[in-house]
Amino acid sequence: MALPPNAYAFSDVAIAGVTALGGEGSCNVIGRNIRLPVRDAALANGILIHGLDFDDTHLNSIIHATAACLPCA
Repeated sequence: MALPPNAYAFSDVAIAGVTALGGEGSCNVIGRNIRLPVRDAALANGILIHGLDFDDTHLNSIIHATAACLPCA
């Protein structure tokens, strides 16, 4: 699958690895036209959210809550 010009190279490697874990499923992967099993989609989305720095920071606790919670949700 070809990536848009602004995509990061790590995402291809990460998605290829995660896809090799279990094949097709019913859950979406951010920015991709593939569906993975729930476990694998959560892992892929977590990698993409954190790797692309689309995670937030809760200043009082200094954590990135969205990177861990959103993929599971």
